[in-house]
Amino acid sequence: MARQQPVVLWPTPTWLRHLASLLTLVSFVLVAAAYVPANGIKARLRHPMVLGVKAWALAHLIANNTLAEMLLFGSFLVWAVFSYRAAKATRPRRRHQRRAWHGLTHAGHRRRRHRRWAGFTFWAHAALIGVRPLA
Repeated sequence: MARQQPVVLWPTPTWLRHLASLLTLVSFVLVAAAYVPANGIKARLRHPMVLGVKAWALAHLIANNTLAEMLLFGSFLVWAVFSYRAAKATRPRRRHQRRAWHGLTHAGHRRRRHRRWAGFTFWAHAALIGVRPLA
């Protein structure tokens, strides 16, 4: 019903969609870094999954302008903010942290990652969610 009768809150300029695409790409990298053992992103940020959810929710908030989308993606953003705060507050500080960076990823891995992102952006998002993000 929210798509049939949307409550538009503000006009969305086209350039915000480009910014949202860039933020979504950053969020994919952060979420992927959460699952890769011993990497530099995880070592520096400590909670890349939650930061990825923050970037993803913010990207969808700036690209979408209806009340339903604001409630949906705003609640994800609020959850991620509180989750990050809680994780930082409860995590004990380590005096000597090990270096988690063991070198650059292989170029083939990067190409596959780019293909997955492009496949999701150009095909799966429209097929699964019903919205073409770059249209």
